[in-house]
Amino acid sequence: MWLQKRLYSWWWGHRVPEAEAMDIEEEVAAYVDASAQRHLSGLDEGAARRAATFFGCCRCLIDLGCGPAAIPLSVADRVPGLRIVGVDLSLPMLLRARQEVNRRDKRDRLLLVCASCSALPFRDASFDGACSNSLLHHLDRPQLALRELSRVMSSGAAVFLRDLRRPPRFLLRIHLAIFGRCYRGRMRELFDASVRAAYTRKELGELVERLEGVRVILRGGAHLEVVRDAAG
Repeated sequence: MWLQKRLYSWWWGHRVPEAEAMDIEEEVAAYVDASAQRHLSGLDEGAARRAATFFGCCRCLIDLGCGPAAIPLSVADRVPGLRIVGVDLSLPMLLRARQEVNRRDKRDRLLLVCASCSALPFRDASFDGACSNSLLHHLDRPQLALRELSRVMSSGAAVFLRDLRRPPRFLLRIHLAIFGRCYRGRMRELFDASVRAAYTRKELGELVERLEGVRVILRGGAHLEVVRDAAG
């Protein structure tokens, strides 16, 4: 077991955690910059399309770390009648999201809440669906956030959690060059830091063990998805 752990550490390297919230306006601006958005929009639309297949029967969805709300807004377009609560710790990011919600006239479908994922201000079993995008690698205490997520989800709730994938350390530079080729300047720095903070498939599988019945799927080489169909 000791040798196995040493070999795993040698091959995959170690996570380098990054800040939990994107509160600096420069970072928020880089994230929603037009050049980055052209690439991100395609990724987000693909994620929203897959997420919608899990939430078709849901009534109320929680999106943790909703950011500028691109994915929950796209899911709302695809699943009529679905009400969504977007949670983020970054007030600047939520202000960007509010602008987009107002522009698309989705105020009655998407509620934005500034809160920590480790202390969600909702009752037990409030949601029959849960979604997140590139959140888990940001969390200081992911186990606590997942425990909170389990608490606010109803039994058999649908799950779609998407995050970046950390490659073996010998392939890290190639991975960053390939999947970060559309980013420039500060956004490229943020992407590189996020990949270094991300989990491997094995690590993520161990992290989400408390969410019964989920599957961890490799998506396109750069992302991992934790999914569970709605019960019934």
